[in-house]
Amino acid sequence: MSIYKYDQQFEHIHALETPFELGEYEECVFSHVDFGGANLTDFNFSGCVFEHCNLSGVRLDGAILRDCKFEHCKLLGLRFETCNTACWIIHRSINSKSRKCPYCVAV
Repeated sequence: MSIYKYDQQFEHIHALETPFELGEYEECVFSHVDFGGANLTDFNFSGCVFEHCNLSGVRLDGAILRDCKFEHCKLLGLRFETCNTACWIIHRSINSKSRKCPYCVAV
């Protein structure tokens, strides 16, 4: 059974130690969350903000990222092309030396 979380704040969590429940997260803020290596397959994030998060190596198979913002996040090895729906904004997450992601809108 999947859960629904609306307008909630998640801070200083290590997702491998304290996994997030499968479900839909709408208008939530994730701050200083270490998702590194976590499995977010089939999760649904809508209007969420990720601030200072580590998303390196996260599995996004079938995930939905709709109107999400990534601010000052580590995104190494992230495969957005495996998402079900991907419309997101990268904000200061990709520096000028990084290869631009063809699926991202940088602001």
